[in-house]
Amino acid sequence: MAAIWSSGVQTTLAGPYSVAAGINNAGQVVRYKTDASVQIQATVWTDGIPNQLGSLGGPSSVAFDINNLGQVVGWGSISVASQHASIWKGTTITDLGSLGGNSLAASINDFGVIMGNSLVSGDFSHATLWNGNSIPVDLNNLMDSSGIGWTLTSANGVNNLGYIVGSGYNSLGQQKGFLLTPCESFTTLPWSGVAPVPGPLVCGGLPGLVFAGAILAWWRRKELTSFSL
Repeated sequence: MAAIWSSGVQTTLAGPYSVAAGINNAGQVVRYKTDASVQIQATVWTDGIPNQLGSLGGPSSVAFDINNLGQVVGWGSISVASQHASIWKGTTITDLGSLGGNSLAASINDFGVIMGNSLVSGDFSHATLWNGNSIPVDLNNLMDSSGIGWTLTSANGVNNLGYIVGSGYNSLGQQKGFLLTPCESFTTLPWSGVAPVPGPLVCGGLPGLVFAGAILAWWRRKELTSFSL
């Protein structure tokens, strides 16, 4: 049951088949509620009033986060078995694409930078970045040398300074939480054929993002903690 708490007072937003997951500074809440056909639908609540956001033509959708501009991210279904990361601006949904399979968008900051994950082949998931467009970028390709030997499988949050949190695993198969911080100086990475531009760099208010026909943004990984599923 979706609910919001303010000053210790609970307000129910919808019935038993609803979930709340994200909130912005204006108090808008997102996640999903079921429709008349008992399909889950991405929903934003404004002043307690629900507005279902729709999908990419399939039967269902889910919202995960909302920024202070009211932009909502999550996934929309294309068919029963296929879903893509999506952004809603008002009630207009945009397909953010994927790295090859199903994808989802988990977080958006106030500069429109989106984090999530995408299947790259089979059931292998990679942390994915979208920067104000529908072109997904594998976050594993934007790491400095601290990322060697690691696979980042999901990116779950990004703040307005460009710090990213998520999870992945190392060469020993150990799953870890991670914190990525934007790098202020860069060296050519072993997996990059393009020499990065020296920093510090700022694009659209986000450190570490530079456009020169492609994203040349490097992040430094820091291990947070281990966990087990």
